[in-house]
Amino acid sequence: MLNFERSSLNQKLTIISFLSTGTALAFVFVAFAVTSVLNHRKDEAMQLSSIGGVIASNNVDALLFKDRRKAEHTLAALKAKEEISTAVLFDQRGKLFALYVAPGRVDALAGPDPLIDPRAGALAAANAQGTTFWSTRMRLYRPVIGNELQIGVLMIEADLTNMWLDILKSLGVIAAAMGGSLLVAQMMAARFKGSIADPVSKLINAAQKVSASQNYTLRITHKRTDELGTLIDSFNDMLAQIEGRGAALTHHRDELERQVGVRTEQLEKAKNAAEAASRAKSAFLAT
Repeated sequence: MLNFERSSLNQKLTIISFLSTGTALAFVFVAFAVTSVLNHRKDEAMQLSSIGGVIASNNVDALLFKDRRKAEHTLAALKAKEEISTAVLFDQRGKLFALYVAPGRVDALAGPDPLIDPRAGALAAANAQGTTFWSTRMRLYRPVIGNELQIGVLMIEADLTNMWLDILKSLGVIAAAMGGSLLVAQMMAARFKGSIADPVSKLINAAQKVSASQNYTLRITHKRTDELGTLIDSFNDMLAQIEGRGAALTHHRDELERQVGVRTEQLEKAKNAAEAASRAKSAFLAT
């Protein structure tokens, strides 16, 4: 596993760029996915409610006159809607009155219960249960009103498979576009990150050379006017100050050595003169 702390500056910049861009794109993707699902489900619910309203109105007479054949004929009109898999008409007591199952949907025959609670509260609870977020089916329970009284309940179930396929196709296109965007972002980052990493690398190399050779005359040339340029100028100024102090110390040492040499020569001459005087005195006394 890559150790971020021990990785190079180029690697750090690449990781930061990838994570920041990838995280932002991931949030956008999730937000788009959730919004897309919610909007599609809302549209399906509105369409299902509209269809349910029409079918419920057309079945008022069939329920009032107990005409099952007419009710089944009315429900059969839903064949024109491919997304409708099942439609069930219940009477006032909640018993099955008429049934429609889309062609080829044998699995839907076991869908509706033969008896439901026709009260408004129970229907609202059933509607809430039939519209779960990730479900591939959506159920709508709608009361059938005749002569200002509830005379039955209509249940319509829609197959959301096509809706989910459309959503997945859209998400696939968005994912491909985001993947391309991430690739372009990384290519652009790779192109521009050198403007940050290269000056820092020059500073590191220069510092290592100065440390190894003690050569404080080294300078880094650049044409930058940003913060990195200021950093390089400060580094060059620091080397110049160290070089100046070193030159001053060398000059002071040389001057001190010269003065010591002069003083030593003077002392040597004084010593020789004193010895000569001492010998002359001894010779004079001897005579």
